[in-house]
Amino acid sequence: MRCLLNIFIAIMVALSGVASFAAPVTETPSIASVPEQKTQDDAKTNEQKREVPPPKPKETKKNPEVPPRNKDKAEMPTENKDAKDNKPDEKPAGQGNVEKVNVEVSTHYDGIDVSRHQQTIDWEEVARDKNIKYAYIKATEGQSFVDPKFRENLENAHKAGIKVGCYHFLRTGSLIRDQFNNFTRNVKKNEQDLIPLLDVEVSRGWSNQQLRDSVKLFVDLLEEHYGCKPMIYTSSSFFNNILGRLFADYPLFIARYAASEPTLSNGAKWVMWQYSDRGRVRGIAHNVDMSRFNKGCGLRDILIKDNKITHHKRRNSEVVDKNQEKPAAVSVKPAPVMSQQQEKELKKQQEKEQKARERAEKLAREDAEKAEKEARKKAEKEARERANELRKAQEKAEKEARERKKAEQKAREKAEKEAREKAKAEQKAREKAEKEAQEKAEKEAKEKAKAEQKAREQAVKDALEKGKENAAQEAQPDEAAAAQAAIAAERAKVQERAKAELEQEAKEEAARKARQAKKQDQKEKMQRLKAASSAAVNQKDSTNTTTPTSTAKPTRKRTNKSTADND
Repeated sequence: MRCLLNIFIAIMVALSGVASFAAPVTETPSIASVPEQKTQDDAKTNEQKREVPPPKPKETKKNPEVPPRNKDKAEMPTENKDAKDNKPDEKPAGQGNVEKVNVEVSTHYDGIDVSRHQQTIDWEEVARDKNIKYAYIKATEGQSFVDPKFRENLENAHKAGIKVGCYHFLRTGSLIRDQFNNFTRNVKKNEQDLIPLLDVEVSRGWSNQQLRDSVKLFVDLLEEHYGCKPMIYTSSSFFNNILGRLFADYPLFIARYAASEPTLSNGAKWVMWQYSDRGRVRGIAHNVDMSRFNKGCGLRDILIKDNKITHHKRRNSEVVDKNQEKPAAVSVKPAPVMSQQQEKELKKQQEKEQKARERAEKLAREDAEKAEKEARKKAEKEARERANELRKAQEKAEKEARERKKAEQKAREKAEKEAREKAKAEQKAREKAEKEAQEKAEKEAKEKAKAEQKAREQAVKDALEKGKENAAQEAQPDEAAAAQAAIAAERAKVQERAKAELEQEAKEEAARKARQAKKQDQKEKMQRLKAASSAAVNQKDSTNTTTPTSTAKPTRKRTNKSTADND
């Protein structure tokens, strides 16, 4: 786009040279040429609004253009890769200073503007100064620099009740949209009371037209974003020599360090005048810029709420239009009378210029369409890549879910197996303990029976011996026989009782074994039932991954049936 624009300008210059050779013209343009030139400037301005890259800086010779030189305005962009933006406090090549004489700082001031150079400010003390109605605070510079004191100054000034505005220092050699994004990224819509301010002081590396186009694009973007016309800060000489009538209807903040007020060309009217950079205010330890309103202007002219687009007062545009409507106000010479041949050549030249413009516009449209098509293709490609990445991520998540489910299933099976083994070991331990207890009880019972039998036999023996002794002593055969018969009967009773006790113990042992066998059968049935239930649950989980969820009624029926069987 830039190459096409340069080609178009070269063609226009060549055609104008041919026209001047064919038909001599006066040194100043005719009255009719003034609006025509404005139309061409507006066309170029509209063309520049589509800015893809910014105007490429180029080496220029020193010129008499005199922008302001304010040491508190320019800062070094810490992240700006453009080498020409790395010396903010150095005087730019081809630039001059603000017209400056020794001016006594009077008490007639309405506001200040500050940056990091004022260091830490006591805004509560500043707010006690009744003359200060506003304060402009530096926010950004270039495409990446943010004033390190901006956020602190903004918040503390708000807390002190001072009306606050923010400004951006324009840097050449950086993309205008990047600089605009830097400002809007750090200055929100509801953070300032005053209309935004664009500081235009440097034209190093840009032609006048490039600078005008860039400034116009920047203020248009600010107006669209914040809903109000921004104010432009510059010096009177910089405005008169470079910016000119294109910005005459914008609110202007003019720097001129002199005793007399600034005077602007094109009938433009300034709203604020920065008359000194050596002011002193309580609460600020360093020199500060002092400014005041123009006659008839006040705080309402710079408040955002009073300068929305629908209510904006176009004071300067009316002044410029009136000057254009008065031909006597333009110092021109009458145009010479052209011959028919000169008129034909002029007409032919105009047709060539028109065709050149049409070709340039066509090429520009084609370039724009091509760029839009490429951007669309790139967006579609990125969308496809994002969709593929999303699909891959989804597949990965599903795979991880399956692996996690499989691991959980294995963990459940392992836990169940360990539980079964533990139950089996516990069952074996119980059986072993019961067996040992049974054997011990049987042994103790046998020993007890044996001891009782022995005791009975000893008692019988003792009785017999006693009976014998009694019989021998008494010599009564009948009584001895009776005693012997009684002893025999007693022995028979003892034997029958021991036999009955042994039979009863055998019956109890058989019943106990039968109960243990039945209990063991019930446990085995319960284990088989639990294993069947676990298998059914596992089969249900595996079925849920591919088929709809099934009910649990069949498992419940089997469980009830098994329970009934157990009962």
